[in-house]
Amino acid sequence: MANRKSTRFSIKKLIVVGIALCIVIAMIYKWLINYNINLNGQKPIYIYIQNHYQLNDLVKILNDKKILHSEELFKHYANYLNIGDTLKGGKYEIHEGMSLRMLIYMIKKGESENVTLYFNNQIRTKEEWINYISLKTAIKKDELEAIVNNADYLQNNFNLNFENFLCAISPKNYLIKWNITINELMQQIKITYDSTVNSIDVKQLSKLNLTTTQLIILSSIVQAESRIGEEQRKIASVYINRLQKKMRLQADPTVIFANKRFEANRVLAKDKNTDSPYNTYKYKGLPPGPICLVYLNTIQNVLNYIPSTNLYFCAKADFSGYSHFTSSFEMHQQYARAYQIALNIRGIRR
Repeated sequence: MANRKSTRFSIKKLIVVGIALCIVIAMIYKWLINYNINLNGQKPIYIYIQNHYQLNDLVKILNDKKILHSEELFKHYANYLNIGDTLKGGKYEIHEGMSLRMLIYMIKKGESENVTLYFNNQIRTKEEWINYISLKTAIKKDELEAIVNNADYLQNNFNLNFENFLCAISPKNYLIKWNITINELMQQIKITYDSTVNSIDVKQLSKLNLTTTQLIILSSIVQAESRIGEEQRKIASVYINRLQKKMRLQADPTVIFANKRFEANRVLAKDKNTDSPYNTYKYKGLPPGPICLVYLNTIQNVLNYIPSTNLYFCAKADFSGYSHFTSSFEMHQQYARAYQIALNIRGIRR
């Protein structure tokens, strides 16, 4: 009899303990569900998850951001909600008051933020382009360097090479996922480049005796000289005339590029002595690659240049953004002296 009472008591005790345990677990999960992330009034923060990351990687990221109170509880809850063995990569926004449940489901569903790549004419070199992409996306520098140095890939996909690869990059905004792959990015770039190439009038191009790549390189020089459409058409005429006469282009922007002094407002005599294939004071013909990213309207302006006999041009001394054009070297020297005096008056020495 005593044994039966003891057994019944033990069963009741187990039931009570079990119920209490269930209540505690329920309370914990309720707390987890209702727990809101506190950023102390700060702006939303972002976390970056690589495509191969797992739950432990996410926990480390959240710990670094001081978001978690309990690693183990979060892991149990994330597994309970089936977050998955491998997380969906991307850039994720975490905002004030966001629940852990919302956070987990956001990552589980891959609801990541888009990233905008701003390609503009301030990107002048492959190194600058590579650094910018690796800073804004999950793509690593070594991946970008490998593809830019892959002669077969550039030739087969763009008909370009290492020196002129930037001809393929059009100044525009690309709305992408942070975890975009290198192949996906290059595919988007190819689509834009093909569109640019297809927009070029082949008959007009053949009259210039230039390839598409040479047209883009020449356009980069013209664009560096001026952003005014009418001026671009006149400047293009000067350079085309000089190319046809086998004269050196003697383009100041190429000297600035060769010396990597992109902040310079004035080219000095010593700058023109730099030994670089981009120095058109030293070498005839076009440089091996573009000196900036080129807008399509500039390419069209060069293609539709205003025919002339001009071989020289010089910025006007009133700093209006317009230039004097002439076929006379003597007149050009007069314009150049007037402009140099204006630079001196303004204290522009470099």
